[in-house]
Formats: sequence, C-alpha cells, structure tokens
Amino acid sequence: GTKHLRNTQTYPVPFAQRIVNIRGDLIQGRPMEPLIPSPCPLGPQILSSTPEDVEGLFATADLGSVYRYLRGGKGLQLPPHWRP
Repeated sequence: GTKHLRNTQTYPVPFAQRIVNIRGDLIQGRPMEPLIPSPCPLGPQILSSTPEDVEGLFATADLGSVYRYLRGGKGLQLPPHWRP
C-alpha cells in the first residue's frame, strides 16, 4: 500500500473482538455463502415489507444492474419459497 493507506490497516479493538466472537460462524460456512435468516421469510413477505420510498431504494441499491444480471442468468433457479 501507500503511506495514505497505512492508517486504514489498523482495525479498532471492538471490530477485532467482534471478528473473534463470530470466528466459528465464519469458518463453519462455505466461502461467499449468503447468511440466510432462520426462519427464512417468504418472497412475498419480503416484498410486502419494502419501504414506501421505492424510487429512493431503487436508486441507492442500483437494482437496475441486479435486474440485468438476473435476466441474463441462464442457470439461475428460483428457490421454492419464492415460487408462487
């Protein structure tokens, strides 16, 4: 790194303690495996809890790129709890 990045290489103690506390959870799962809440909410429940400011949410989350990715994904499969 550069001398400007050196300050970013020191983690705060509370952050390090939190990583130590969740270490078991981190090594138990597969790399890049999403954390799914238990019980996992159904798709319609998630959509019904969407904030009223959908336009702001759309702009902030860059959902356009997500939609383009999903539409182009030939091997993507919809999980059973999202199916009507």
